[in-house]
Amino acid sequence: MVEKVGRYEILEELGQGGFAVVHRGRDTILDRPVALKELKPVLLGDAEWVQRFHREAKTIARLDHPRIVPIYDIYELEQRLFIVMRLVEGSSLEELIASKKQLAWSEAFEIFSGIADGLAYAHAQNILHRDLKPANILIDAKQGAMLSDFGLAKLTSESSMSLSASGTIVGTPHYIAPEIWEGKKNTVQSDIYALGCILYEALTGEKIFKGDTPPAVMMAHFTPLSLPQTWPDNVPSGITEVLAQALARNPDDRYRSATEFAAALAVLPVDHAATGHLLVATPAAIEAPPEPITTGAPTESIELEPQPSLPAAAPADSILTNEAQAAQSPENSQLTPTPLPEVVTAPGPMSPPDKVTPSRQMTIEASGEPTPAARGPVRGRRGCLWLGLGLGLVMFLGIVFLGNFCSLLNRLDAINNPTAALIALQTESINVPLPTDDSDPAEIEINFGAGELNIAPGADGALVSGTATYNVAQLKPSVSNDNGQVVIEPEFEVDLSALPDGDTQNHWDLTLGSFPMELNVTTGAVKSQLELGGLLLEEVRLVTGAADYKAAFSEPNRTPMQSLRFTGGGSQTQLIGLANAYTEDIIFKGGAGDYTLDFSGQLREDLDVEIDAGLGQVTLRVPETTRAAVSVSNLLANVEPTGAWQQSPEDDGQYVVAGDAYQEYEIKITVRIGAGNLKLETM
Repeated sequence: MVEKVGRYEILEELGQGGFAVVHRGRDTILDRPVALKELKPVLLGDAEWVQRFHREAKTIARLDHPRIVPIYDIYELEQRLFIVMRLVEGSSLEELIASKKQLAWSEAFEIFSGIADGLAYAHAQNILHRDLKPANILIDAKQGAMLSDFGLAKLTSESSMSLSASGTIVGTPHYIAPEIWEGKKNTVQSDIYALGCILYEALTGEKIFKGDTPPAVMMAHFTPLSLPQTWPDNVPSGITEVLAQALARNPDDRYRSATEFAAALAVLPVDHAATGHLLVATPAAIEAPPEPITTGAPTESIELEPQPSLPAAAPADSILTNEAQAAQSPENSQLTPTPLPEVVTAPGPMSPPDKVTPSRQMTIEASGEPTPAARGPVRGRRGCLWLGLGLGLVMFLGIVFLGNFCSLLNRLDAINNPTAALIALQTESINVPLPTDDSDPAEIEINFGAGELNIAPGADGALVSGTATYNVAQLKPSVSNDNGQVVIEPEFEVDLSALPDGDTQNHWDLTLGSFPMELNVTTGAVKSQLELGGLLLEEVRLVTGAADYKAAFSEPNRTPMQSLRFTGGGSQTQLIGLANAYTEDIIFKGGAGDYTLDFSGQLREDLDVEIDAGLGQVTLRVPETTRAAVSVSNLLANVEPTGAWQQSPEDDGQYVVAGDAYQEYEIKITVRIGAGNLKLETM
């Protein structure tokens, strides 16, 4: 029986994901097929979010491009919320790769160039996709490749009934750029990174960043990029350099736009030996379609109510680009779209670039000589000769000046941003004396970007002591000390991906003294071992990127701590002996990592713990003798209680450990988690 929801009929289910079910439907008023993406009911309990969803979804709906699946309507009826979209009759790129294993270069390039065109258009409207993956690229039988689900992952993540809005990593792990794992904001370059991952997968049939769990996949994004030495037949050899730039570790090193990425592919020569011609691809399809694709709106789309280009005040970290958010001040309530950069292609060596038209191919004879039709008229040759000589002289002088100017800029850049270079292994002592003014706690800040960091108690008569062993000149430690305000960090911030071949070594072994202190430790994608027990810690803040991270309180802290705060950007983390921290407040924020929080130790006051775990996998361990209660605010999480943990009879996301009757203090834990796993264990 056909289900009727207002003006729409629901005919059959096409598929579902974590937050939505997709139906084949029909608009009974306009008598046309539609796709109905129904958001799951758990998302609708947050009324404020529903209102925001309507506002931002309308912004996405204004995207009008033949390579983007159009949104027709946002429809809400009887506690059901639908996104009404064009029904794309065809498979997804994910299904296409699964069936063919590897796509031919011509087919992959045709799909990619269309998607890059649609993505560049959206970026020009200051809208990011945020969840580019093969499943979100649909292959329409008539219109070709089309992008779907712009911004949907971000919107669904911000419901208080789904994922935590704080510290949540949005996207699919195989395609998430490294800077997102580190807790930074999405940019155009983050979408371009995902596009590079997709192109690699289409050409090889395999994901470039692999792993059995989200944390394992996350760690793969931080390993040195490894691209094949050989590629399938007809894939241009220059693809290696193009993908290396698209997948650069540093966003600033990637292509500035999707159009620029496509243009880099467009000029890669594909050798067709059978024809004796060198075919230079263009950003349009390799084989021109029978009829050119228009850039107007699909004929079957309908307009939503008139709106300005963007809402007058978009919430922070919305689906819009960072530039768009910054521009939404009262005097900039409407943004002017940035024009797309021109795409150029080089028809042959040493010849000037030609503007590319959407469906043109350029053929060059194997001899390298232009065909007679390409030689052009012969009149006015003498005047053109003198004009050419004059222009040549001007260009020569300009090149000389430009070369000297660029040389100067390179020297300045080398001074301000030194290139990392391997040197002989060095070992250097670090010693920070105790402050002369002991009325305030010392403030210790340790910033460590690469290698291995070990911190432990044991500095005798010093605030900090230890050694640093390194073989990169710019990683030499720098210590500043303003009477107890201490910063220890490398002399220069360097891009380690630019290191020459060889083993990079950077190892800090530090010990902390018996003096009241506030400790801040920030690390990148490094291995860290922190033993913090037996110290006089008044406040602790730990921040880490994608890392193998362990922090332990093997002995009780010797003074009450104001708070312990941890932020992990997709790390594999163990926090051990948390009861020994002697604090009443622990705030934990993590991305799609694998986290273990162990509450063993001596509990000397009630402990309140807040955990925002995003899509992470979290294990909580408490002694059987300790009274503990866990409240899980997201019912999408998979909760596995074992040991002495008991679920509340009301089945309201509450779990408790009764503990021993003589226990004076209690641990209360609030967990906000996405569609991850929460394990509750006792010991």
